[in-house]
Order: sequence, then structure tokens, then C-alpha cells
Amino acid sequence: MGTDIIFGEIGTDDLIKGGRNAKNNAPLLEREKWAISTSNNILGPLWSISYKGILFANLVLENVPNITFDDEVRKKEILAEARFLRAYYYSDLVNSFGGVPIIDRPLKINEYNVPRATKEATYKFIEEDLKVAIADLPSRLDKDAS
Repeated sequence: MGTDIIFGEIGTDDLIKGGRNAKNNAPLLEREKWAISTSNNILGPLWSISYKGILFANLVLENVPNITFDDEVRKKEILAEARFLRAYYYSDLVNSFGGVPIIDRPLKINEYNVPRATKEATYKFIEEDLKVAIADLPSRLDKDAS
């Protein structure tokens, strides 16, 4: 239920949840009514999955530059893909929570207390990642079918 298609669209006129009361599906009804409680059981997994994806993207961005590739173009594509995915996860987070902690590298144990950024700063971070990704990602029309 924490996917873009369900949780992301339930509050719009693009998707109608169905039932009329909280007994039907309380977490989705809260989103549909724009009155999300802190006990909403969709938000925790959405937060965790997004930050796990951000961690994996950050690990790629930190480690792949140190790897020797036979194909440097593919190396650039992998780094661009990681930036795109990190931007995607931050996009999910900012759309559901507003400004969130921006983590741009794997953190050491004593660095976990990252303050929440503003919504504007989060969108700026997403934009910067996407600009870098666009520069090194090939058009799908330029890729062969294999």
C-alpha cells in the first residue's frame, strides 16, 4: 500500500479507494482525507524502504568510482543510474513527508543524527542529482535491444 500508485494517488481524483469508513482501510482513508496520523502503518515502511534505497545508491556512488572498468561509458551510466534512483527515493519521501534528512553518502556510526532539511532544499538536492544523471544516461533510443 505504500507504493506511488496506491498511497501516492489515493488523495487525488486519480484513484478512488473504495469503502467509506476507517474499518475498510484506515491508513488509506487517512491519506484520502489528508489527515495522516503518526500511527499510520504505511509511513514507516515507506520511510525505511526509501532510505534503504538511498543507502544503496550512496554505496554505489562511493565505491564504483574506485573500480576499474573496461567500459568507462558503462561506469558513468552506473553512477548516473544511482543518482537517478537516489533522486527517485527522495522524491517519494518529500512528497509524503515534506523536507527530510538529506544523506548524500554512507554515514559512519556517529553521524546518524542528520537534521531535517527544508522541502525546498530537498527538491534542490533531487534536481541536482537528476541534472548529473541526465548528462550521463543514454537515451533508451540509443541503447540496443540486448
